[in-house]
Amino acid sequence: LTRAQPAAHVCVIDVAGIKLSPKVYVYCKYMLKENPPRPLRTYVVNTPKWATKVYAVVRKLMSPEDIATTSLHTEPWAVVRSACASARLPSGDPGERE
Repeated sequence: LTRAQPAAHVCVIDVAGIKLSPKVYVYCKYMLKENPPRPLRTYVVNTPKWATKVYAVVRKLMSPEDIATTSLHTEPWAVVRSACASARLPSGDPGERE
């Protein structure tokens, strides 16, 4: 899949409390098919152990650009946002400059 130029937004997907089921794969497939504009970064936070297995399957359907801008984190968003600030990665905070 190819996407338009990155949009000026950051996507945070919090998967805390989500149980692995076929619905997870259906959702991922649907979102890839919809082909929305690519965010500057996509952070998947609060990932349980099964999330890496799902990502390994979904990654095969993603473009290289999407793979390069997506990351999985076991920590909550507050921890990831702090790490982004330290690394000067876009976190989506208001007033943040690229």
